[in-house]
Amino acid sequence: MVKTLSILSDQESDLYEIWENLAWRIGANKAYHDLVFERLVRLRAHGKDESVGIRHFLKRRLTRAIATADTVMRRRSELADQIEDRAQLLRTQLQLNLQSQTRDLLASLDKSAVR
Repeated sequence: MVKTLSILSDQESDLYEIWENLAWRIGANKAYHDLVFERLVRLRAHGKDESVGIRHFLKRRLTRAIATADTVMRRRSELADQIEDRAQLLRTQLQLNLQSQTRDLLASLDKSAVR
């Protein structure tokens, strides 16, 4: 069980590094998205007559990508919580096993001392 906990801990740290890199990239994408639309508003980029303006065109495409990134980050948070819950459950089980072994050892020592 200790080996399993060690493996889980290693995988948890690897996953944490991957998620941190992803969070950084998604944060940069959101900042770029906001910057693009802020500048388009300043430029007053609208379509002529019936045509679709660049702002509307980009909003339709980029905003969906940002919404997907938000969903990924929310799912990341949910998965991180699940991993932490399972790791805590494993740690608790390990502690209970160690306590049981300690109790049995102390009982055995008491029997040996009585003889």
